[in-house]
Amino acid sequence: YMEEGLLGTAIVQKRLTLFLDIYRLIELVEPDWFDERKKQQKKSKDKKKILLVEDTIFLQQLEKRYLETDGYDVTVAEDGKEGLEILKNESFDLIVSDIEMPRMNGWEFIKAIRNDKKLKDIPAMAVTALDTESDRIRTLKAGFDAYQVKIDRERLLLQISELINGDAIEKNTRLQAQENEIIISEKPNISDNRRDFCTFWLSGRLFGVDILGVKEITSQVEFTPVFHAANSIKGYVNIRGQIHLVVNLKRLLGLDSSDQSDLSGRVILFKMDVGESFGVLVDRISDVVRVSKDQIEESRSSSDQNMGEGLDTKDNELVTGVCKLEDNLLVILNAHRFLKSV
Repeated sequence: YMEEGLLGTAIVQKRLTLFLDIYRLIELVEPDWFDERKKQQKKSKDKKKILLVEDTIFLQQLEKRYLETDGYDVTVAEDGKEGLEILKNESFDLIVSDIEMPRMNGWEFIKAIRNDKKLKDIPAMAVTALDTESDRIRTLKAGFDAYQVKIDRERLLLQISELINGDAIEKNTRLQAQENEIIISEKPNISDNRRDFCTFWLSGRLFGVDILGVKEITSQVEFTPVFHAANSIKGYVNIRGQIHLVVNLKRLLGLDSSDQSDLSGRVILFKMDVGESFGVLVDRISDVVRVSKDQIEESRSSSDQNMGEGLDTKDNELVTGVCKLEDNLLVILNAHRFLKSV
């Protein structure tokens, strides 16, 4: 049973943490605040149907809630392959899809749709953690009509309304991009200058990864060893029937990993990469930290006194930068490079 306004729970630092849907809580107290688009939906004879393709459970539930409370009929698929199977049997007014997904990513998914005579005219919107200009260009060129970085509720619902009503801002841009690659590149970058990082401790140092790449945080798991694997591989874990490869991040970074006590009880930080599902073993989870991109400095040598011994950030391909916080130096890692480094 799920209470209204509660998205779900997770264990963080051995405590049960509740994740709240603030918009839904406000809506319960002040329903008139978000009624305008609902009134517009009720005027329509048919309830608009949206296919939501998202593999991360937390974001899937969040986006589904946003869409349903705005009056849409939502069907969920966990990746592109499942989305195509659903499209064979049902019709939709709009597709909202993630990009980074297992089995079939968003780019492959939209290309399959645009190459299908029956499906090619369905408007589609990408909602993704990828936030660079080149990502936006690639996404629109692949066939999406609109692109948005996760996740602003009001912008999401506004753009969905525009797409369904045929007033999409970027639809013509997508069509032009298929004929001329230069057109899109002239558009400004729409991504926010701030980034949120999930931070954690390893050997007394503070590290962080982009929060949008984090799928789940859990603890107290049992590992299945992988014999004859690299020493940076901890093993496999089974989380609700899904198998994840777990990397010992200390060993991958060349940090002191002599403390082998209670490894099975350490916090695991799971991430999603394009086509891969894996996790990393860390000492403990810290806070979510928001910093401006201007605060992030390029990788440098570990001669900085805050870094201590054993880690060279200058030549380490896993390190993308460092950021000075009030009490610590945050070392920012690129999770997409973890598996490639094993």
